[in-house]
Amino acid sequence: MNKTSSAVLLAILFLISMITSLSAQQIPLIQAYSFQPKILNPAAQGGASGGGILALYRNQFSDLPTSARPVTYLLQADVSPLIHDRIGVGLLAMQDKAALTKRTTVNGYFAYHLFPEQSPFRLSLGANAGILSQNMDLSTATVNNPNDLVLVNGMQSKTQFDGGVGLQLQYVQDNGSRLQLDASMPQLFTSNLSFAADGNATNNLKYDILPHAFASLLYRWQTSPLFALEPNVVYRESYSTGTAGGNVDLNLRLFFLENDRLMVGGGYRLDVDGLHFQLGVKPIENLQVFGAFESHDALGSTFEVGLQYQFGSLGGSSRRCTPGADETALIQQRDAAMAARTTMFQTATDAKTEIAAAENDMAMAQTIPDAQLRQSRLESADKHIRVAENLQALGQPDLQKGTSALLQAEQIQSQLEASNAKLCYPGTMEEIQAAVRDMRNIDRYMRDQITAAKNRRGTVPANPNANAPYQPPVTTQPVTTQPTTAQPAVPGVLDVNNPNSIRQYLDKQLAAVPNKPADARVSGVSASTFEIAFSDAEEQYGLVYLPQAKAVADWLVTELKRGDLVRQGLKEQYITIAADLRDANVNTATQAKYRGEFGNPFFATYRLNGQDQVLEVPGNSVLTRGSLAVAKAYNLKRYFASELGLPESAIQIEMRAPALGTAAAQTTKIVVGYKK
Repeated sequence: MNKTSSAVLLAILFLISMITSLSAQQIPLIQAYSFQPKILNPAAQGGASGGGILALYRNQFSDLPTSARPVTYLLQADVSPLIHDRIGVGLLAMQDKAALTKRTTVNGYFAYHLFPEQSPFRLSLGANAGILSQNMDLSTATVNNPNDLVLVNGMQSKTQFDGGVGLQLQYVQDNGSRLQLDASMPQLFTSNLSFAADGNATNNLKYDILPHAFASLLYRWQTSPLFALEPNVVYRESYSTGTAGGNVDLNLRLFFLENDRLMVGGGYRLDVDGLHFQLGVKPIENLQVFGAFESHDALGSTFEVGLQYQFGSLGGSSRRCTPGADETALIQQRDAAMAARTTMFQTATDAKTEIAAAENDMAMAQTIPDAQLRQSRLESADKHIRVAENLQALGQPDLQKGTSALLQAEQIQSQLEASNAKLCYPGTMEEIQAAVRDMRNIDRYMRDQITAAKNRRGTVPANPNANAPYQPPVTTQPVTTQPTTAQPAVPGVLDVNNPNSIRQYLDKQLAAVPNKPADARVSGVSASTFEIAFSDAEEQYGLVYLPQAKAVADWLVTELKRGDLVRQGLKEQYITIAADLRDANVNTATQAKYRGEFGNPFFATYRLNGQDQVLEVPGNSVLTRGSLAVAKAYNLKRYFASELGLPESAIQIEMRAPALGTAAAQTTKIVVGYKK
């Protein structure tokens, strides 16, 4: 046969492959089923979902010839609110065209809801019945060699009874969150439709009507009246005796605004590696316009569009409880606190940008010999610091708004508790408290950054001929120094002017500490710093979970508060807590989770390989190698600040990755800067 067959021949081949495949999907794979199960499930009619009219158009596989592309038209009406709140009645009309075949289905749906809508558990059973018409039309087919295929003469149509069953099970919470299972078999009555060719029964084409099964499991997480998250899994299968084939759809949808006015979703179909996306909007309360787009490497793109008008439900809604006036007021305070937090976080981001610019100006000033240019750089740094201070001041009204929202929320909460009110959203108060805690952390972060920048600015000499090096007193990179041999220490005699003597003293004291890490050591002493190091590969961050690290911290606090070093006139000026990581991939997840002790989310400032960073960790999230190391250091920082009375701006966190010279996955170093 000539290889340049017409597009119609391609369509015929596509049709025959569909007819001869027992596991082919005869009911179209409508994407809207994942969020509108009543399309194919008779048990989903009526009830809390109410009634409505839905119209849908679907066009599949753009890479196929136009005449061969499957096209679906669907109209579904649910008139249950006109009947009874425990009875569901609907009608489905669907036409599906693929190449030279056309299927038309008309079905009536009936459902009975065993429990009232006010019940948290809902079980519904349903059945459908109707007719299925299967048409095949090869009268217009033209091929180069008509002897290549045995064709059916003209158009033939077969009609048979169609029917199925369905089930829906729901567990609904007061705030509208729900777990829902839908299962249906919409094409139970099977048969072999025979299309005669030339009146010869031996040449008949067989079209097998196969039973189908659909199942959908979703959980709707209603976090507030304005937002919901809905993961969903859909399984579809067509099968016959001894043969089965199905596909799985994974979906995730987000719903925004009151009454789900905006829906955005996406998913992945496993059987064909197909990505799909969904979008729905409600221009008015009861009218939804939605669409879906799906992409396949082999077949091209698929899209569908739909329009649904929703009737009200007779007996209630999917939400079992409506917030009262007090709880509504509490939700409003939550929204006010959240909005203030968002604004304040943006202000802090802008302030951090200004501080980074000031740091850059100060660093550049160190390299400029010309007095006028140097002074210009320093004035630019001063300007950036002033802008950061102004931004910090701008954040105060937001902090006040959040604090005011918290105070009002506490009064409302007291009234609710006094009346023993049942809440639709019981976690609202905790959300407000978390938002205000975040704002206080952000304010503290801005203050610390500005204070540190001003301190560093004070160390930059204005005179270009000055030889004073630029040595920030707080963020000095930890450096292990070798003991000096110029002044040998006298055994047993502490001389605070001699680094060797200080090292001998610290070595002796640290050796006597019980339960310390096996490799805890004095790793460096200079005329202005000493450094303690130990390996720490535990995937915990609280000192209560790290008794060996706490033993070192307790000993160091004792030495700095009342040890011989203090009695001979040494005083700590700053502390740098460093985490040296061998692995450069600081984003690798660990087994540890953040438990929320430092706020939710937790904010911390630190330096990674010499660059300023801000860590934000939400509550109950998995810690990475990097965030776990910072959390350990932050725990030590809080402990030293509390026990030694140091401001947190004088205790800095440094992280270096990779630090290939370390002997374990992580080495913690505590560098104490001191003066006499």
